[in-house]
Amino acid sequence: MDTHFINFHILENPKYDLLQVTPQLMKYLYLFFFLPLVISCNTDSDLLPCSITDLEIATGECTSATTYNLTLNFNYENVHNDTFDVYVRNNELIGTYNLSDLPLTLHDFEMSGLDNDFIKVCINDNQECCQLIEFLPPVCEETSCSITDLEVTTGGCTSATTYNLTLNFNYENVHNDTFDVYVRNNELIGTYNLSDLPLTLHDFEMSGLDNDFIKVCINDSGECCQVIEFAPPACNP
Repeated sequence: MDTHFINFHILENPKYDLLQVTPQLMKYLYLFFFLPLVISCNTDSDLLPCSITDLEIATGECTSATTYNLTLNFNYENVHNDTFDVYVRNNELIGTYNLSDLPLTLHDFEMSGLDNDFIKVCINDNQECCQLIEFLPPVCEETSCSITDLEVTTGGCTSATTYNLTLNFNYENVHNDTFDVYVRNNELIGTYNLSDLPLTLHDFEMSGLDNDFIKVCINDSGECCQVIEFAPPACNP
């Protein structure tokens, strides 16, 4: 007697009376049992759309008359990239950043010149997963560079016509990390880092006049200067 049920074979011989799993049976099991189970249980984010929500901008302090700092933040779901792009008007890309950097501070963000500034963020390589925001920029006024309290302290002579001196000063609203030092006739003797202040100049040459002279200017800012005259030490030949 032979009994068949979807390629299950029950053999008459008791010695071989076992359930036989054939390739055809495996195919049926996969199609009718396993595959529907996988589909019904699939919650992979590939099936869900990417989204950016709750984009927020917090404007910070002005860094010039036309730039300021700002911090942006947003929520996201179902992204397939670890980075995002930031755009301003006219779809101009200003940078690509890591999602792990959120909230992100952008330094020296340039004003658009319009009543509202504008930012669009998109998940990198996915122009359909974006959000944009318009916001009021801060009111930034022109702040002029200034050097104040320039002081010179003369040190020991290093020859009959040279000596060491130390100079120091305060500064505000500078847009350069270096400064230039001049003597008479606008002769440049060196460019130095602001972080080096107070600065010692070795073997400074006497002018031969009753007073020596120094002018300091923030580098590349010829209008941000201060001058000082001072008595040199008496150095013996």
